[in-house]
Parts: sequence; structure tokens; C-alpha cells
Amino acid sequence: MESLVEKLFALFAFKDRKTMFLFLLALFLLPILVPIASEYFFSASRAERQIELVQKANAVDKAKIKDKRLSAGYEDVLNGVAKRTGGALTITPRLKATKTLKDVFSVGDLTVFISGSLLWFILGLVGLLSNHANVPEKIIVFVVMVILGLLFGWFADRIPGVDPALLKVLGIPFAEAALCSVIGTFLKGIREGN
Repeated sequence: MESLVEKLFALFAFKDRKTMFLFLLALFLLPILVPIASEYFFSASRAERQIELVQKANAVDKAKIKDKRLSAGYEDVLNGVAKRTGGALTITPRLKATKTLKDVFSVGDLTVFISGSLLWFILGLVGLLSNHANVPEKIIVFVVMVILGLLFGWFADRIPGVDPALLKVLGIPFAEAALCSVIGTFLKGIREGN
């Protein structure tokens, strides 16, 4: 009889290993090809937006800006335009000083934490609510999936920032689903004797 964990990961399994390897190859090439395609297709519009921003900023008479907050905002806009290199994807390392145990286990960005943990929480609930006969196994799988959810959420929060942030929030569950697919495909191969 198939265990509950095998059933959960079988939801993500590929038909065969060849399909899985092609998928992993595409997943590996995606971060390489997306910035190149973005630069090729969108660099002109990005340059036009930067030119418009510089023209609008130059139209503002800096001497007339009395409020320090507005002056600082004006400088930030000009510095931001000057810093941009036109790249589509920017990785910004986030260095945190971890002095206490509270700093180690703190959550910085709740959206990213949820992004990293949601798939595992859903798998735990599906396992708990499944029609599997072994109730203790259902409870153990639920607890393990919740713990994995907490761990993956914590790890996701520790990943350096990616610009745009939506790419990180959507990419983490996609990478986790790919991991589940690999595990499910290997469990399927072991069960079938391949």
C-alpha cells in the first residue's frame, strides 16, 4: 500500500524522468534567459521612462524647494536614475546582524515567508483531510509538513532580495513545486521499480 507521503508527492510527479529532466533544464535556463529577453524587448521603453523622469526632475527648480523631505525626495529620484544600469533583474543582498536568538528566528518580510511556507501548509492540510485509513500517519504527515512550511518560509525570508520583488514571491512556490515534482517522480520510479 502506498504511504500518504508518496500520495502527496505523486500529485506533482512527472510521467517519466526524461520529462522531469527537460523541465529542470528549462527551470535552470529561465533565470539566464529572462534578463536577456527583458533587456532586448524592454530596454527602449525603460530608457524612455528614465529620460522622462530626468526631464521632469530638471523642470523642477531645486531652489524653490523649501521642505527638506521634498528636497531629499528630489535627490533620491536623481540618484536612482543615475544608479540604474538598465538591467531587468537586480539582486540586492540584505545583511542582517544576528546578535540574539530572537534575530535568528525573526521574520523580515511576511509576504515572502508566506510564499515559502504556503505550499507545505497546503500539503499538510491535504494530507490531514485525505481519505487515508491510517490516522496517526495523517497527523504525523501534517506535523511534518507544518514544520517544513516553517523552515521553508524562514529560508525564503533569508534569500537576498530580487527586483522586482514579485519575481521572488512567485518564484519561491514555483521552485518548491519543482522540488516536489522531483521527489514525486523519484518516489514513483522507486515504487514502480524503474
